[in-house]
Amino acid sequence: MAALKGLILAVDTAGDGVSLALSDGKKTWSLRRQTKAADEALWPALDSLLKKAKARLSDLKGVACVTGPGRFTAVRIGVTFADSLARARGLPVVGLTRFEAFAPRLKTPGRFGLVVPTFREESYLQLWTEEGPAAPPTWVAAGGLPAALAGAVQIDASPASAKDLLAPARALLAKKRRPPLRPLYLKPANYAK
Repeated sequence: MAALKGLILAVDTAGDGVSLALSDGKKTWSLRRQTKAADEALWPALDSLLKKAKARLSDLKGVACVTGPGRFTAVRIGVTFADSLARARGLPVVGLTRFEAFAPRLKTPGRFGLVVPTFREESYLQLWTEEGPAAPPTWVAAGGLPAALAGAVQIDASPASAKDLLAPARALLAKKRRPPLRPLYLKPANYAK
């Protein structure tokens, strides 16, 4: 199936701040804003990015969003923004994890672990091979990463950028059946320290 043609918006709020990217398939525009108030920064950032690309909201043909892992509220803000924008404009929307966005650009043979460091020396981890995911994503407590990697090569999957989403999202957006836009929360809800 051919990739979706036209302007795609990619959104990533799962890390520290807001990362947005636009691509028409040939040219890419992006911006990053460091902020703890992603909910307040998204619309102004999108407006700036559209101006930079000399485009309008009505030019969008699809929306992609990082669904996690990341901080609960940050992930929820990005997913809600992408879903609301797509619904309001009647656009297809797709969500990808940071791991799904990052892995396709790697040419690593054998087994490797994509790692996103988080607070208190904890990590998010997903094991991969060149064929794709070898295990579901997981949260790893401080000190547990060596055992969780089980000999796999460790690759830092941060800092991520909304630009990482564009290529895999373009192909997914063209499909009639797309995976649902669902946040990925890995840290146990009853975790307290």
